Order: sequence, then C-alpha cells, then structure tokens
Amino acid sequence: MDEYGNYHLVLEDNVTGDRKYMDFQGKQCFMPKEYTMRSNVPLAAIDELTCHFVNEDHMRLAITKEDDMGEHHNNMYITYKQQGEKRLHCIYNDDKLAHIASKTVGAKKGLLNLNDQVTNDTLYAMFREIIRFGSSFSSEALSGNSFTYAVNDHNAKIIRELHRNPPKKESEAFRLFRSRFTKDDAFGNYKEFRALYLTYKGYMEKRRRINEQLLKGVIPTKEDTQITSNNDNYSSPIEEEKQQEIGKDGVQLSMFEMFKR
Repeated sequence: MDEYGNYHLVLEDNVTGDRKYMDFQGKQCFMPKEYTMRSNVPLAAIDELTCHFVNEDHMRLAITKEDDMGEHHNNMYITYKQQGEKRLHCIYNDDKLAHIASKTVGAKKGLLNLNDQVTNDTLYAMFREIIRFGSSFSSEALSGNSFTYAVNDHNAKIIRELHRNPPKKESEAFRLFRSRFTKDDAFGNYKEFRALYLTYKGYMEKRRRINEQLLKGVIPTKEDTQITSNNDNYSSPIEEEKQQEIGKDGVQLSMFEMFKR
C-alpha cells in the first residue's frame, strides 16, 4: 500500500471507458493518472470531499465546470486494490460522515477518532441497535451485497455474536463496545465503519418511513419497507439536510486545502 493511501476517486467515460483521476495535490481536478501529482489518498479524505456536495451532478459541475444537463456521459466512483481492483460508491450530502472522516487518525487516516464525540456517539448508536431486542438491523448489516455495504468476515462474526447474546447490563454493554466493537481490527477501522454506517442510515430511514405511514393510519407497503442501503442507486439521507446552491464552486474547491496539511 502506498504511504498516502490506497484509494482513488475516478471519473470514467461511459462510452470509451477512459478514466481520469482526481489530482488531490496538483491541479485539483480530474486528469489522466500519469499527469497527477497525488491521486492516491485515504478513503476518509475522499469522503471528506464528496460529502460536502449535494450529489454527483453538483460535484461534476464544481470540479469539471461542465453541465451535462442530466445527460451523464461519465460517472464517478472510488477504486482501491485488494486482491485485484475493487470499487466503492461515492457518498454525497452527508455532513456527519464528512465530520467523522475529517477526524480520522493514523498514518493513512484509516482509524476512527473515538475522542471525537460525534464519532463515538454515532458508533455507539449502531452498536445499541445491533443488540436491541427485535431489531432487524443486524440481518440487514449482514446482507450487504457490494463492497460499499459489506463488512468483512471478522466483523460479521462480531455482529452475529452481539445480536444473539446481547449484554444484560449497561456496564457490560459499554465494556463490550470498548473491548470488541471499537477495536482497530473491528469497527474502529474507517472503511468497516463506513459500510456499517451506510446500512444503518438506510435502516433508520426505512424505520422513519414506516412510522410516518403508521402515524397517518396507512399500512406500509412492501415498497415502503424495502431496505435501500444496498441499492446501487441509493442516496443516503441526512438528519439535517443542508441545501447548497450549485455553482458556488469556490467554496467547494477550497476543501482541497485539507489534503495539504
């Protein structure tokens, strides 16, 4: 693995398959890989950038200065090497994930910073949902069918064990959270946290939608209750949606300063 990170933000032409890579240190735009100064970065660094854009169209307009009017001739995704090339979806419009990504630690920013309150509270909320009696979150977390949403075998085992044998006391729950769940080889790893977090957001959105229907006296349909987090076209909801005007790319592009620290 390269000293700066193993992840690349890619813009691929849908017709030719040609790729351009985000240059995080030089031109700060998409360009052929051989001309970039630094295209390989930590996954957290990419999320910290993309999460501040409303969606892919917003980011495309801000970075490339091209408005394709919704007729996409290319698409963005993240690549990394692990027994061959793997791909991850980009995440947009998520202030919380941007914050957590910005607080990551380690040589390649690959670990969560549990001294950060937002990070710790978010991770603990997911842990509590795993051990909550009657919750289906565990099964949904184990059903990830893409590299973006799937946790590794080690963490899948932890989820199964916690759900089957939940702690009976709060003190025991917190001990297990600290001794197993937050470890660097578990969900203290940013990539593993990211996968679980995205499924958790989809799961909570599903619960919100069902509750909304029930409050209206409507029986939720199968479509209403369908989990969305493992859908390739899924767009993560955010707790407090922050609308940004497309075209104010000066603010967006200034975020590249964070990679020069």
